Amino acid sequence: MRPAEFLLVPIGSAGDVHPYAGVGRELARRGHHVRLIANAYFAPVAQRADLDFVESGPAEEYLRTIADPDLWNPAKSYTLMFEKMLEAMAVSYRLVEKLADGRKLPLVSPSANLGARVAEESLGLPLVSMNVEVNIFRSVQEWPGRDVPPKWQRAIVPMRRAIMYAMDKWFFDPQLGPRLNEFRAQLGLRQPVRRIMREWIHSPHCVIGLFPEWFSGRFPDWPANLHLTGFPLYDDGTARPLSAEDESFLANGPPPVVFTFGSARRAAAGQFATAVEICRRLNRRGVLLTEFAGQTPASLPDSVRHVSYAPLSQLLPRAAALVHHGGVGTTAQGLRAGIPQLVTPMVFDQPYNAVRLRRLGAGRSLAPEQFTPETATAVLRELLASPEVAARCRETAERMASDADTLSRTCDVIEEAACGS
Repeated sequence: MRPAEFLLVPIGSAGDVHPYAGVGRELARRGHHVRLIANAYFAPVAQRADLDFVESGPAEEYLRTIADPDLWNPAKSYTLMFEKMLEAMAVSYRLVEKLADGRKLPLVSPSANLGARVAEESLGLPLVSMNVEVNIFRSVQEWPGRDVPPKWQRAIVPMRRAIMYAMDKWFFDPQLGPRLNEFRAQLGLRQPVRRIMREWIHSPHCVIGLFPEWFSGRFPDWPANLHLTGFPLYDDGTARPLSAEDESFLANGPPPVVFTFGSARRAAAGQFATAVEICRRLNRRGVLLTEFAGQTPASLPDSVRHVSYAPLSQLLPRAAALVHHGGVGTTAQGLRAGIPQLVTPMVFDQPYNAVRLRRLGAGRSLAPEQFTPETATAVLRELLASPEVAARCRETAERMASDADTLSRTCDVIEEAACGS
């Protein structure tokens, strides 16, 4: 297509923003003008991807959000997330409205960005809803974060249908509907929307899932206009390679176990302390990966190193195993590296990804309260010694290697959607 101007409007943590930077970089390589609209905290990500950056809020606001312990509390996380979505709605809309300036510029944004979805309705901008999380697409045929035996599969459908209806009616719509519909009415959109998370939130124009079908499955009640393009696997690796000190640590000893509990997690001190003890019990070297150094023990043995940042695409192929929170980007990098994974999922898409990893035979999961030195050491020892797990890890790595053009395929879909708008 002829060069166009695209507005990319991600929301969330680094795991949400990095894929947009990768897609934006590929669109720019094709000759398009790309603007990345995000919190100021992610300005360096846009700079390293050679994208124009538009700030949607101060970095302090993002840091306050990820410091809130409710964000990681399964009983409170969705209420907090919906509040943040509503707070960001008008900001995103006004920025898009200003940048579009009457032009029909194509938008690329996650379904959770309510402001972008309203801009599609109010301003007539073509929107591509691009999502990194599998769980944004709900189905009556899947029980969230649970393995359902095949013999019970048919039985869960009516139960899931009733539960999803109740959740829409008594939780999702009351949480989002009043402020969303009030904002829409101010813009002249008088007809209120209902079943927001089920029917309204995804663009009727085009929807993308940044994961492969062999990982997620595909269900008949997912959006009919959904394209599954694969894992983007963009992690700043070319712009931020491993440091000389990290290279030296990796080169001078056996492959370590890598521990990371999320780029937005600021309360993982207990898990990192457990990680050090796991390394001692396994007699393995370890890497503690977090940019918030205060989470790691003040004194570490020589065999365990704290790393504030490392591109997983460069670190994990040199690791023995990966222990993490279950974010989809981290999971995908572990699959590409072909190493066993132990996941401790808490909220959002993490339980979904843990289930899919277990189904692939490439790892195991433990609830956060089960992540103790005794239990986690036993599970990791079993994973590292299992020929079956090693074989499944190799299989997924080969599958990932044969399906490496995700960014190109994603941009093909985006260009086609923009061209046909």
